[in-house]
Amino acid sequence: MITALAVIASYVSVAANSYRTDLLQQMANVMKITGQLDTLDNGEHYKLLTFRNRTITVIVEYNVIQHIGYAVFTPSQRQMASAVVCNFLERYALEVSLPMKCGKSVERQLDEDGIFFKWNDFNFFRQLENDTTYCITVENLDNRRYTVKWSKDEKEAFYVNFPIEHDLLTGTDMLENERRILDEIQNTDSMLIYQDVLADSTRLKMTWQGKYYVLPGKSYYIEQLNNNRYYRKNADNSYEFLYQQDFMVESLSNLLTTGSIDNSYDLEIRLLKYGFVQDTVTVKLNQWLNFCQRHRCTAYFGMISTTAEKANFELIMQDKEMGYIHLMNLTMNISEIEDRKGIIKARLSCYIPTTRIKYLFDELKL
Repeated sequence: MITALAVIASYVSVAANSYRTDLLQQMANVMKITGQLDTLDNGEHYKLLTFRNRTITVIVEYNVIQHIGYAVFTPSQRQMASAVVCNFLERYALEVSLPMKCGKSVERQLDEDGIFFKWNDFNFFRQLENDTTYCITVENLDNRRYTVKWSKDEKEAFYVNFPIEHDLLTGTDMLENERRILDEIQNTDSMLIYQDVLADSTRLKMTWQGKYYVLPGKSYYIEQLNNNRYYRKNADNSYEFLYQQDFMVESLSNLLTTGSIDNSYDLEIRLLKYGFVQDTVTVKLNQWLNFCQRHRCTAYFGMISTTAEKANFELIMQDKEMGYIHLMNLTMNISEIEDRKGIIKARLSCYIPTTRIKYLFDELKL
């Protein structure tokens, strides 16, 4: 007799992996490999499958298919080059060889996507599979375009240049990004998983009041929008993050840019979508911070205004490698800072291309 518990356990053991993008699922369907990908373990599956006599690499993270592409880069080459660049080139080279019924020639698609070859093309790129005799260099051109070169004996053999744009690099569009992001945040762990460690206390600068120390960070467009860290010195000469209501700006900056402040805040996110549509969801603040950390985002904090009761501030989460930011305007009750719990209300605009930012900080009157 099969018990209900056994049925559930059996279902869990064969639960299918999901797909990071609609495009990856379409590619798997066209290649007729969905069954083989369904139960893959998390990890990098180098040369797992073949398609048209060429090997395929599949990457699975958090039980989500993150990448399908020609296995051009070896695991060691991936460690030296940018994973974002490797995934894009492998996936795009495979995508344009599939019967995806897009109705466009490869040449037209390359032109529309802004992909430029100095010589050779993706046919030559596919032939580089498992070839470790070339030196590969990746250059980020002012956070606008990537240039990737293969050279041997100081002679270039392959050169490709393409935009640093999230939608191009992932094969998504704005509507899909907006459709997926809230579910992805909700499915992120709410535990405090990121610990920011003070590696060099000699870089700390004491404030003129002498009440705390600042570790200077970087700024985003304006000096007041930054990721400085703020510390206080303990009696045993150790340092810990400053977090107390008397230092509201510094404490909120530590909370939102380090991901290391223990808290129980709920974050009520109002997502602004295309066509003046809005979706609202409430998650733990740590889920949002962990989601951004998982995607390698760098945080920048800036205070907008305060009243006797409310604090209004801005948070930028930038993924430089993928060419986008998440822009979040937040409001909270000042009385809830000390208790480290309460509701923070946020208005989110997601996946804004960094190459198209104009008048982004008009409301940030600092």
